[in-house]
Amino acid sequence: MTDSLRNRLLEAERDHTARPALWIEDQRWSYAELFAAARALGAQIDAEVAPGLPLGIFCQRDETSVVGILAAALFGRPYLPLNPGFPPDRLAAIVAIGRPGALLCSPETRGAAQAMLPDLPLGLPLFGLEGMFACGTGPSPEAPDDPTRAAADPTAYIMFTSGTTGTPKGVRVLERNLLTYLDGIAPIAAIGPGDRATHFFDLSFDLSVHDIFVTLVAGAELCVLPKSLSMAVTEFARSRRLTHWFSVPSLAAFCDRLGQLTPAALPDLRTVLFCGEALAVSVMRRFREAAPRARIWNIYGPTEATIAFTAYEVKQPDGLEGLAVVPIGLPIGQEKVRLDALEDPSQPGAAELCLGGRQVTPGYMNNPEQNASRFEESGGLRWYRTGDVVRLSEAHGLLFLGRIDDQVKINGYRVELQEIDAVLRQAPPPQAVRARLEAPAAALAFGR
Repeated sequence: MTDSLRNRLLEAERDHTARPALWIEDQRWSYAELFAAARALGAQIDAEVAPGLPLGIFCQRDETSVVGILAAALFGRPYLPLNPGFPPDRLAAIVAIGRPGALLCSPETRGAAQAMLPDLPLGLPLFGLEGMFACGTGPSPEAPDDPTRAAADPTAYIMFTSGTTGTPKGVRVLERNLLTYLDGIAPIAAIGPGDRATHFFDLSFDLSVHDIFVTLVAGAELCVLPKSLSMAVTEFARSRRLTHWFSVPSLAAFCDRLGQLTPAALPDLRTVLFCGEALAVSVMRRFREAAPRARIWNIYGPTEATIAFTAYEVKQPDGLEGLAVVPIGLPIGQEKVRLDALEDPSQPGAAELCLGGRQVTPGYMNNPEQNASRFEESGGLRWYRTGDVVRLSEAHGLLFLGRIDDQVKINGYRVELQEIDAVLRQAPPPQAVRARLEAPAAALAFGR
């Protein structure tokens, strides 16, 4: 059998038909139920939308989103996350670049999706798990120019990141990029049938891809954090007896500030992964006390190199005295790193981290200048220049030192400060803003 994402998912369905696959708000879906819903949805979309066009998913961490992602994978479509919390202009820019063939919404986002359709640059049919609801106006997207190439090297998903010009950058992640990651992370995640894994991430954050595919390919159960427990995350993990935790470090720090990381508060956890931002040694140690049975890993990687690229396991004793943040370690699987030295006398040994291998993506959509400056082919490998500054330690592998540019991380999300600057330059002058703010008050004073 040819190795593909679809075949791996079908194998998991066949081997774990009756096992629980998804838990959300006290509702449980078996593998049989989840895949049946995905097939039904995929068939409905295929009847209306040209093959190969992406499925835009306008919902967050619910059964609709998981079913939609599975439907896209089973029917050979990429999926494109559209965060309902994003401003309309940003969503329109993402749709214009990503060019989905249809939108999928949940009952909670249907009204917003229908209101958004007339302002989108493409005419898109709108689907939910109940069927098709509406169609947008404007020209419909066309099928890929070269279906043979699309079938031979299919795109798994399209993820957008912050851009320096004010326009988000779309990263096309191939199926082979994702399969390489799944193979490399498997011995680290160490997840299997009967395990229960967290799902904390928004779909517009590529760490959510790990949640869904690592869990479902392994025959485990994906457990979605209910909104009602957003301030009681450890209670959720403890009550569901979760075995696998994956989050940004800031979520662990948040739990610590709330006093939730008490000794043995998370006794069932066996694997803990942190990614998305620097992991403070102090936070890691507090979490280790709360989850004494767990193996704790700090993993690192940008969207452009498919989710995570390096890993560092924290062992006891951790030997991290003198370090403020946990190392990012060494490459997973067969991937490679290269250190391009920086001329910075204040940081001896500092270098820009470059990533090479099968996880490195084709690059940004419709952005040749950024592709030329950040991606290259060398030594038979595709490389990505991360802009991250590191130093190599014999004891710990790669140590993260910072950035060579103005990019920052906010709760794991990458934010280019140049993008904020570009948006602010398009804003009205302060006098106009002040006039707008004062106008309603003046009208009210005159009884209007």
